[in-house]
Amino acid sequence: MDTENKDALFRLLRFNSNFSGSSNVFTSLDDYISRMKPGQDKIYYAFGPSYDAAMNSPFYEPFIGKDVPVLIITQQLDEFCLTSSAEFKGMKFVNIEQTQMDEIRKDLGIEANKEKDKGSRVPEEDVTNLCLWLKDVCAAKVAKVSLSKRLTNTPAILQGQMSSSMYMMMQMLQSSGQIPGGGAAQEMPKDLTLEINDSHPTIINLNTLRKADPAFAKDLCLVFLDQVLTTSNIPYDLKESFGRNQKVMEAYLDENLNFYSAKSKQH
Repeated sequence: MDTENKDALFRLLRFNSNFSGSSNVFTSLDDYISRMKPGQDKIYYAFGPSYDAAMNSPFYEPFIGKDVPVLIITQQLDEFCLTSSAEFKGMKFVNIEQTQMDEIRKDLGIEANKEKDKGSRVPEEDVTNLCLWLKDVCAAKVAKVSLSKRLTNTPAILQGQMSSSMYMMMQMLQSSGQIPGGGAAQEMPKDLTLEINDSHPTIINLNTLRKADPAFAKDLCLVFLDQVLTTSNIPYDLKESFGRNQKVMEAYLDENLNFYSAKSKQH
């Protein structure tokens, strides 16, 4: 990075953004700064394999309807460029995957979503046991389980010490032999934090199932973990995932076929 001419070079860069409304419209960092909310001192950006994917990312949920400008990054090298320089005009670049909702609320004066406190949720007395169970079942990938303060429509997300785009870059470099690792999927993160939305039906039902049928709940939870890895843009072993999906599908089909077979004999 040419640190001496960094700001001049950064003025030439163009990005997609959440206020452009299209992947075909680009904005400069100076334009982004002109749209920042009062009190905002960070430049937020979201990563996704495409513009639409980033805008529909569960990590973007807290920004919906908040009028906070967010840059949209679709290339790993773009994020590498931002993180290498760290800041522009004294404002730090922040990946929305890597920041906590409490920090965003504090910085921008955003009130907590009171709607999330209404309606069904995992019983308070079950929360600790559910989190411990999830941590145990998902131990190959997950080091910590916590209740999410940012999710409204998504059951869970995974957050690591690096951003998802950096994990994806590591996997590509390992696969091509440019860095040690060989089996790239085996070298993927194992210290992730699983944030769960305790008011989402999937989490509520999974909590009920773990008490009613622990064995099936465990198999289903691992399939669920694969889905969360996918929505969080974190690489994982697709071959192992296929085996887990096949196992759960066969168990579901066996149970339902037995049910309908028994039902037909009653008539």
